[in-house]
Order: sequence, then structure tokens, then C-alpha cells
Amino acid sequence: WEQVLMKTELELRHLRVFVAVAELGAYTRAARSLGLSQSTVSETLSALARTLGTAVFRMGVKGARLTPAGEAVLTYARGVPALTGEVVATAAAGGDKRAGD
Repeated sequence: WEQVLMKTELELRHLRVFVAVAELGAYTRAARSLGLSQSTVSETLSALARTLGTAVFRMGVKGARLTPAGEAVLTYARGVPALTGEVVATAAAGGDKRAGD
């Protein structure tokens, strides 16, 4: 069970970098747009691939190409910023209230 739980513990920064590379098509362009180094982008995507247990990009002559797994992940990863915004807004609206109050 712990191995399954570990695989589901994605970090928001991993998904943010993943979406940037998917949309810009290159690690270097994504790094520039995010204010990160190319090596940080590469390390972040390696960590994401380890967490998922599969590669999300294939490197080619024309840049980074999504694998089939990467295409499936992208659909969900694009929705994460909106979802996290909803979480923050919900928490802010609740103020100091605790569940059940």
C-alpha cells in the first residue's frame, strides 16, 4: 500500500514544469519561461517520471514530444492550477472555521 501511496504523491512543481515543457516543446524554453535552469527542469521531469513509473516525454530532433502516458497526464495536469486555486479560495472563505463547526 505504501508503494501505491508514494506513487500518487505528485508535487505541484512537477506538474507545472511538465505542462510548460508540453506547451513550449522544449526544456530550455520552459526553463526560461519558469525562471529555472534547464538542469532543474530536467531533474524535475526525471522525478515526475520516477513517481509515475513511466516516461512522459521522448526527446527528438524537434524537441520534447509527449509519450502516450504524457498525453494522458497532460489532460489532468492542466486542471491542477484551477483546482489548487479552488482549494485556496475555499480555505480562505472558511476563515478559522474547522470541519464540523
